[in-house]
Amino acid sequence: MGHPGISLRDHMLREHGRTGRETDGLPLEALHRFEHVEQAMGLTDLHHRHAHGPNPT
Repeated sequence: MGHPGISLRDHMLREHGRTGRETDGLPLEALHRFEHVEQAMGLTDLHHRHAHGPNPT
């Protein structure tokens, strides 16, 4: 998986539609995993999937 050269924060801003204010001070790895669990359960549509799990670099 992965988005080479893109930080997890940038991934959350670009691909998950989060704002900088929403991500400041949050545990991004946990939030990212949680959002993909919601996606797998059909609760949200992130418009992307990760081939090898929700762990971008």
